[in-house]
Amino acid sequence: MNQRLEAEARQSEAGNKQFPLIARQEKENQRLAETIQELEGKVSKQREWEKTHKQALQQLRVQEDELQRHLWDMEAKRRAKADRIREPPKNVPSSTSPRGHTKGVVLLDRAQGFWLLHSTPHYPPPVTETYAWPHSGLHNGQSFLCVTFPYAQFNEIDLYSGWVAQALSSDLYVQFWPNSRGVLPSNCSGPYRVYNIEELGFPAPGPDFPATVDHSKWCVSTESTPGWACVGDMNRNLEEEQRGGGTLCQQDPAVWKSYYALVQKYSKC
Repeated sequence: MNQRLEAEARQSEAGNKQFPLIARQEKENQRLAETIQELEGKVSKQREWEKTHKQALQQLRVQEDELQRHLWDMEAKRRAKADRIREPPKNVPSSTSPRGHTKGVVLLDRAQGFWLLHSTPHYPPPVTETYAWPHSGLHNGQSFLCVTFPYAQFNEIDLYSGWVAQALSSDLYVQFWPNSRGVLPSNCSGPYRVYNIEELGFPAPGPDFPATVDHSKWCVSTESTPGWACVGDMNRNLEEEQRGGGTLCQQDPAVWKSYYALVQKYSKC
């Protein structure tokens, strides 16, 4: 009996020693849970703060863009000298001299400027009219090229009046508006040949389409060497042999490849 009582006493004593350890562990677990809850609250507030400030930052960026555009407009009106090189609008009286077939905009100040060369008739409208995209540019493809030059270089740019193929020493595929009157056929009579494009197409899955629905005006070398690509505003027809126009050419492998890939069919001489 005494032995049993002594064993029970020892077990009771061991249990009493473990009780403080369990109590301390429970307190530690409680403090840990409170810490986790506090951190979760801080994370939630941080996320809400970031969301609110992200929206505010986006609004500030929109306001900054609007202000920048406004400042640019004011600066352009104050400093810029603009000159349109374009077909005259329909309400301008005609003259006896032949008019250029040029299309585009030149905008510059004393530091630099840009030349926007394109194929869309009667664009942009005169400054006295409300800005609008011309109806003639809605249904057919057009080409646009905008290039920045230092101011001094504008004095060296002349609108080209000669034959592009001979100037570039290259055979050319030419895209222009083939629905005009007096279209010149492909020409193989000179040292360098000029082929009229009949059908174009973008790489798959892009569409193919005839040149008759494309009002863009450009040409590309038939070979990668010399690899020229040009964008202009002239058609190949008899009337425009007597009218001035602009053409801007670049000798760049990547640009040449992009234009060359568009040529699907052309008329031979």
